[in-house]
Amino acid sequence: MATARELFLTYSLALNDHNVAAAAALFAEDGVLDYPSLPSIGMAPNVVGREAIHTFLADLLAQVPDFAFYDLEILIDTPDRLLAEYKIDATMTTGRPFKQHYGGFVTVSHGKIDLLREYLDNVHVARALLPEGTAGIPA
Repeated sequence: MATARELFLTYSLALNDHNVAAAAALFAEDGVLDYPSLPSIGMAPNVVGREAIHTFLADLLAQVPDFAFYDLEILIDTPDRLLAEYKIDATMTTGRPFKQHYGGFVTVSHGKIDLLREYLDNVHVARALLPEGTAGIPA
């Protein structure tokens, strides 16, 4: 069965190629994309289920046409868990920068990703995604 490293590297390449179907297919049917810090800026903390992940990724890539991860560094690597850092420096269709230094934690079972928890810089997220930028961060 595929390891956490194999699945995450395949996921990263699929996103860099803008192959949303291939990226989403790597998740378990009830897999989760989790962003635990996003509620602090008024955004939902996770995306649950392969279909919802497919929709989320398609929307993301539509908004960030030059999306591509770089500087991938794997910090912890076991067959069923992986911790990595990676970056993106792109531009949204709105012209806003989409810049991020991710920390990603992956768990897998039965050859699929159960969880991809990404830790983000919320200032960059707010600048890119909130209609009012950082001014839109809830008090």
